[in-house]
Amino acid sequence: MSENAFYAAFFFPAAAVVLVFFMKYVSDVLQARVRLGQDAAYRELSSKAVTAQTEVASALGQIQARLAAVGRVASRNFLTICLMKILTISDQRGLTPQAAEGWIR
Repeated sequence: MSENAFYAAFFFPAAAVVLVFFMKYVSDVLQARVRLGQDAAYRELSSKAVTAQTEVASALGQIQARLAAVGRVASRNFLTICLMKILTISDQRGLTPQAAEGWIR
């Protein structure tokens, strides 16, 4: 075998091995860049989710406070309506407030 064929027999397989490892390295670098971009997007999404959750919790607190106020007003109105109904019925039957107090106790 000539000397050039001997060098070619070792060079081309060695070059192929180096080329395969180089392609694997480039693939790993590109995958790492993509992962880094995904991680940044995930961090941004999670921070937006935390902000939204905080806003929802604040709105829920306001709604609960308003609902409690409405409940207090509704119970006062209910008691007022019941008392007015009792007084109306007692007037229709000719009961005095003192007599009605005796029935209540």
